[in-house]
Amino acid sequence: MVELTNENLTVVKDVTGYISLVLLSLLYIPQTVYIYYNKNTIGITKLFLVLGIALTIDTMVYGYLLNELPLMISNAIAMICLILMIIAKFLYPSRPIVKEIITV
Repeated sequence: MVELTNENLTVVKDVTGYISLVLLSLLYIPQTVYIYYNKNTIGITKLFLVLGIALTIDTMVYGYLLNELPLMISNAIAMICLILMIIAKFLYPSRPIVKEIITV
């Protein structure tokens, strides 16, 4: 069994932070790409976007106070994606996708 020393805990904390950085950064990217590719924001609510921005700002401040760079970077990337989604919400108003039905 591995003994947890301060040095080991620091390594575990750093690795966990960088894994979170990658996962949080990847969380919003597919949705942002999907919105711009399809020009459709029907599934994205304004409340989701506002709460997401508030969360990322709060977590970035928290990361700054703790001097945790991974926390600040991952939330900055998430905020960029959320801002792009907000822009898309104005560019592509929510409208249902209508598929043509071909009858013979």
